[in-house]
Amino acid sequence: MYLIEQSRKQESDTVELIKTKASLAEYFGVSRPSLERELTNMQQEGLIAAERRRITILRKTDLIQLVCR
Repeated sequence: MYLIEQSRKQESDTVELIKTKASLAEYFGVSRPSLERELTNMQQEGLIAAERRRITILRKTDLIQLVCR
């Protein structure tokens, strides 16, 4: 949901993360490896493309459905 919210704020499907992944993991209350694992899973499923601090949402509708499960 965080990625969807950020894409709306930035008015783009490409999100520039303003926090480090370590800070994001702390914000979500998870370990950094767990956050990385989920980002990797979303990439493998073709939902996002991630490169450093830039994440592009490729399939927004599917990502929203994943969040609403």
